[in-house]
Amino acid sequence: MNHAKIGIIVAPNGATKSKQTHGALPITPTEIAQTVDECRLEGATMVHLHARDALGLIRLRLKITYEPTTR
Repeated sequence: MNHAKIGIIVAPNGATKSKQTHGALPITPTEIAQTVDECRLEGATMVHLHARDALGLIRLRLKITYEPTTR
């Protein structure tokens, strides 16, 4: 019997363009933290996030920082 370990990777704010195209898209630090926590509870072991600016647009380089969000 094969007992290989697997990992579930989620990208909750990836390819979706905006809240207009997907109302549940997590953009703010609080929304992202909540979504990541929900994914963790469902078994996710890794998260891939896309950086977004204050308007919610995907950016490759950001010069902003967010305070950690904890629960």
